[in-house]
Amino acid sequence: MTATSTATSIVTTATETTNSSVTVTAVSTTTSYTITTPTSTTLTSTPTPTVTPCVIATVYGSPLVQEVVYMRYVRDELIGSTSLGRELVEVWNGFYYSWSPTVASVIAQNDWLRSAFRILLSPLMGVTRLAAGTFTILKAINTDLASTIAFTVAAFLSIEVYLVLPTIGLAVAVKKVNRSIRRRDVEA
Repeated sequence: MTATSTATSIVTTATETTNSSVTVTAVSTTTSYTITTPTSTTLTSTPTPTVTPCVIATVYGSPLVQEVVYMRYVRDELIGSTSLGRELVEVWNGFYYSWSPTVASVIAQNDWLRSAFRILLSPLMGVTRLAAGTFTILKAINTDLASTIAFTVAAFLSIEVYLVLPTIGLAVAVKKVNRSIRRRDVEA
């Protein structure tokens, strides 16, 4: 008979067996260790998934908040539900996690930046919902098609919201400043 007791720490679990040996498992973010005593001591190291800092989770305060969980669900369980979708998600993750940890660490140190980025990320929830709706509608036809088009919708809308519109806004602002400078020069 095995009795299990869990220590108050989230990272430690102890299991007692009837032959008086105790198995202790300690888990960190990168490695888990198993130690068995008193008859023998075994140390095994098992890699566990590391948590890579993410801009979105940092902005929302946790990878477990509803918005972040939903975005991850759409990415992994809807778009990534097919082999083609998983490939698209892997390519996206390669790009995203090439810069996200650096930006997340800067945001984490500044409450003002976190608030500003939360406002900036507001459209992303709408983009995610549209991608999910696209997948849901198209999955009855073909799941690979649904994954591809949902990913394309998310990518296209994200590019529009975060690159095209700000570029247009900046161009308009520069044009107005230049007009203002020219008027001032003409009047002088």
